[in-house]
Amino acid sequence: MWKWIPKEELVHIIPLVQLLNPELSFDVLKERLEEMTGRGYECLGYYSEGKLLGACGVWTLTKFYAGRHLEIDNVIVDPSLRGSGIGEELLLRIEQIAKERECIGIELNCYVHNAKAHKFWFRHGYEIKGFHFIRSVS
Repeated sequence: MWKWIPKEELVHIIPLVQLLNPELSFDVLKERLEEMTGRGYECLGYYSEGKLLGACGVWTLTKFYAGRHLEIDNVIVDPSLRGSGIGEELLLRIEQIAKERECIGIELNCYVHNAKAHKFWFRHGYEIKGFHFIRSVS
């Protein structure tokens, strides 16, 4: 079941987030998470028998091109549970939240190299709107 993770328990998502970002240390991710929570970041977790097995970051944002929307990020399910319907359950929950918050859409970023995730998002009606560019300044 997907449910909101209390702010004081968000640190538990870091091992899952490291599956998507293996180059980042626990400490770096923890520091970034603390900053994100101060800027409106929320997270849904998938629990089974009390164990956190999935996570999905959630932001409510407004942008010129997208209007008020729910942005989801770091969507991750324990690899042993992929294909079991957990992702579909998450999408229903995300759509419900978007409607409750009067959003007109849902947006996400997906790593270019993550072909399995691309297939999942396309299968559920998501389409590519543009490219997300990033440049380091340090």
